[in-house]
Amino acid sequence: MPEFQRGKIWKPKQKTGLLDSILKEWHLPKFYFRKLSDGTIECIDGQQRLQTVWDFYDEKISLANDTAEKFEGKKKYSDLPQIARDTFDDYQVDIEEIENSSETEASELYLRLQLGTPLNTSEKLNAISGKKKQFCRKIADHSFFTEKLWNKSGRGAHFEIVVRWLLIETDGIPLKTRHPQLQAFLKKKRAFSENKREAKTIKMALDYLAEAVKYRKPYLKKANVLTVCMLAARIVTQNLHKDTAEEFGSFLDKFFERLSKEVEKGTLSSEGELRDYQNAVSGASAEGYSIQRRIDILSARSAAFFPAFSKLLGAYKDTALYSKERGVSSQAKEITNLIHDVNEKYASSSGDDLFKLTNKNLQALQSLARASKNKDDYEKLVDALYFLFYEGSGNCSRLPQPPQIFVTNINTLRTGIRHDTDHGAKNETRKKRKYYGGLFKSYTGKTILKECREEDFVSAQLRLYSETISFLESLL
Repeated sequence: MPEFQRGKIWKPKQKTGLLDSILKEWHLPKFYFRKLSDGTIECIDGQQRLQTVWDFYDEKISLANDTAEKFEGKKKYSDLPQIARDTFDDYQVDIEEIENSSETEASELYLRLQLGTPLNTSEKLNAISGKKKQFCRKIADHSFFTEKLWNKSGRGAHFEIVVRWLLIETDGIPLKTRHPQLQAFLKKKRAFSENKREAKTIKMALDYLAEAVKYRKPYLKKANVLTVCMLAARIVTQNLHKDTAEEFGSFLDKFFERLSKEVEKGTLSSEGELRDYQNAVSGASAEGYSIQRRIDILSARSAAFFPAFSKLLGAYKDTALYSKERGVSSQAKEITNLIHDVNEKYASSSGDDLFKLTNKNLQALQSLARASKNKDDYEKLVDALYFLFYEGSGNCSRLPQPPQIFVTNINTLRTGIRHDTDHGAKNETRKKRKYYGGLFKSYTGKTILKECREEDFVSAQLRLYSETISFLESLL
């Protein structure tokens, strides 16, 4: 802390006011730092705010009574509900780093900063004229933003999201989407009207979201909002939005519920893909690579949840590549770890493994990391799951009875592939074929194997893996 910072101490009311502002996700003025030639960083403006945050983490200070009332009277950081701690932890601040300035200049800047609160990014963008700005201001008042997001717009937060979203829909995901890039985009002299493709896509996506999301959701804040909007735009662009709003809303609820549970586990979480997503939210959320990672994961997960969305994997190259290389391998690793944990628990009481890992089953386990790209890959995948969980459990004899539907589904899928479903009495044959056809469609979105494209096989694989993970977790 430089000399001009010392001596000024905040009163308790100022400190509790700051904590309340952060928990409400209200905007704070920028933090200003000065980088010295030896690498030292000086705090020009923000010392009291930083010290207040550290003291709250160290539990040297607590919330005010009126703030604590919102959290059942909890005042200390460690006592707060997880969602409140997440809100505090994920709060983002604007930082300005200054180089090549003298101590006198730094002191002068400090004095000037005390005269008023600097404009934030959205306020600076709002000062730009033009049709793109006007469109973004109008869209920021859509009912999805005003009625379904967890936080209110406070100083133009929704407007800034829309500007970033319009930039991405117009030019693709850039390297950065911070103020300089957003400002340059709004100022760029290019014909724009609400009849352009990207404007229509955004309006349709917001109508779709307003239908899919029934009420305010805690997960609809900060970087998640942009990612959800982008995914809805992809669904609209691929003409997948007709009669799918309910399924999409259900997917969002279940994805973010699962994400929240994994975040609570901290370092104990074994779902690498969800850790990737949360890291892309918590750090550098406005960077292009972070946005790309989030939309890839959310697109792949939606395709696994609802087969009709499998087209999202084939239509977007980066997402397809991520699904095959990272999505499949990440969930395969999670399955391997869970099998180990289930066997450990089962052996502690029975002295034996629940899932026998024979040479054939070990080969099946190793094959799970390969993405299914065609009919042969898909059939081998079903074989592997059958060997691991149906045969591997002694034809379900070591599983709780009756066996979970997941295991019987795997057996049915393999029967449909490797055996003749036409064998037997006519009525029974009809029932078996009808049941298999419905089950196959529930995973692939298609009625027969010949109709499936690569994205259908990958999304079916991701869905099978998601159900495998849920099945194994139920045994722990």
